[in-house]
Amino acid sequence: MNRVALAGNPNVGKSTLFNALTGLRQHTGNWAGKTVATARGEYVFEGREYQLVDLPGTYSLAAHSQEEAVARDYIESGQADAVVVVCDATCLERNLILVLQVLELTGKVLVCVNLLDEARRLGIQVDLPALSQRLGVPVVGTAAGRQEGLDELKGAIARLVEGDTTYVSLRTVASVLAPGAAVTWEDGTAWVRGAGFTLSARPGEQWLTVNGRALYIPHGVRLEEGSTLVPIRTLARALGGEVEWSAGKGVKLIPGEGKPERPPYTEEDLYWMSRIISAESRGEPLLGKLAVGTVVLNRVASGEFPDTVREVIFDRKWGVQFTPVANGTVYDEPTQESVLAAKLVLDGARVAGDSLYFIAPELTDNHWTMENRTYVTTIGCHWFYE
Repeated sequence: MNRVALAGNPNVGKSTLFNALTGLRQHTGNWAGKTVATARGEYVFEGREYQLVDLPGTYSLAAHSQEEAVARDYIESGQADAVVVVCDATCLERNLILVLQVLELTGKVLVCVNLLDEARRLGIQVDLPALSQRLGVPVVGTAAGRQEGLDELKGAIARLVEGDTTYVSLRTVASVLAPGAAVTWEDGTAWVRGAGFTLSARPGEQWLTVNGRALYIPHGVRLEEGSTLVPIRTLARALGGEVEWSAGKGVKLIPGEGKPERPPYTEEDLYWMSRIISAESRGEPLLGKLAVGTVVLNRVASGEFPDTVREVIFDRKWGVQFTPVANGTVYDEPTQESVLAAKLVLDGARVAGDSLYFIAPELTDNHWTMENRTYVTTIGCHWFYE
């Protein structure tokens, strides 16, 4: 899930914009260790999920108040894939101070000039293309209260988030990484077969497979004008190559051995990961299954929990951690999609951020996590917390 932060001065219509984008898919609370309120919500655009994090309204990022400190720390942390700075079209000059301060912290910025309906009423015209050129970032105009410009905003956010993902022709790049490999199209799937490897990629799916491994493609395999397109870094990784980037030369593809490396996980890891994912999220979409796997691996990487997949699942330091361990369903045969999700997370896929906990509020009376941990996101029936 892509995470997008909303920043802005007070009274620029930021909350109205947040509500217009997320509807009822939102959760409120406080920032960890702060009395400052937070709101997070989700929306779907062109089949992809986005989480909005509504930062406290501030006039600057000088960190003179708790609100300013929270907003600055979050943007600086790099947790957001993009930052949307919401401005008031009727007093734009004052709002641009915050825009410039955000630009000092990250280049993934989009400016949303809101309240265009109020500006029109006052006879104010805003030259959005000129503003975009001067700032060097995308600028979109909205009137959130009237639902105007929301689709344009969502599209601009999607382009900004995906901007660092370079899609390439599977056939063209495979011929460089694995000379002599045969590329075919069979029943809606592109296949690449070479010495020591078989790779497949199906348009619309969020992964490609190579010699039993599954590599995550967040924005999916694409089909454009008869060509199968995949991210260059994922394809290079699948076939043992590397990608370098520099401002002067752009993307440079470095061929390797022309075949994939061995999976970076053990059969035992795959065995237990697929079973806990299946037992915890059998009815959830793939994204929900990846989120459960992410929690397990976040715990493995954390000093607070054991350091192997199996030991995390069966950890009893503070009591049984996962319900399927208590009721025995962790031993059931996993679903095919759960095995796929396990392969994806063990090979680097991550969703749900730094979450260490998840609960299904409708299925539990234990609200300790909700009351003591920081909310991250909701996927399916599960709420995730850091």
